[in-house]
Amino acid sequence: MRRPELLLSLVPCLTGAVVLLVMLVSVSGPAPVQLSAGGPRPDHPLRNLALRDAPPMPGPWTESYAENFDETASAWGLEENALRRWTRPDGVEFAETLRRFTSADTAAQYLVDRNRALVEQGEVVDYPPRQWPSGADEARYFCERGARGCEQWWIRTRYGQYVLELRSTEPTRRDEIPEWLASSVRAASHALTAVVPG
Repeated sequence: MRRPELLLSLVPCLTGAVVLLVMLVSVSGPAPVQLSAGGPRPDHPLRNLALRDAPPMPGPWTESYAENFDETASAWGLEENALRRWTRPDGVEFAETLRRFTSADTAAQYLVDRNRALVEQGEVVDYPPRQWPSGADEARYFCERGARGCEQWWIRTRYGQYVLELRSTEPTRRDEIPEWLASSVRAASHALTAVVPG
């Protein structure tokens, strides 16, 4: 019961220190956000980590593969990137993008910035995953809303310095993550963590 009185009695003594603290904060700017990035994973060629099977949806599918196509992420310390894309005659696309950064911290910051930019586009909703992908340090599911529900999905997960993104343009119901997409996330996560465990 005496603790509030003790704190009040110290206020005159601490006034100068408080003013100095406020001045320091105003000069130095806001403190950087501390991210829980997880530990580093072993470095492996991305070709060994990417999905090789077509998505579990009716085809036929045409597959393409490219490496080191993304130069925009170099500002975050991108070391290597790979893209495997499947397209269908009706225009539906399913793509897996895998990026490796210099550290888990830079990969985490990349996700913070890119997720914010995605949501700021407008009709994009952040859905929590029904089941956390095995071995992932982060997981975010995004749906672009349209007349038919979710017109496009982005699934972004991070494993240390690796960022995995799955993107699908197959329309789905707005209020749920389809099972075929959830199974694709599980398969991609298993393929990656089997080689680069946490």
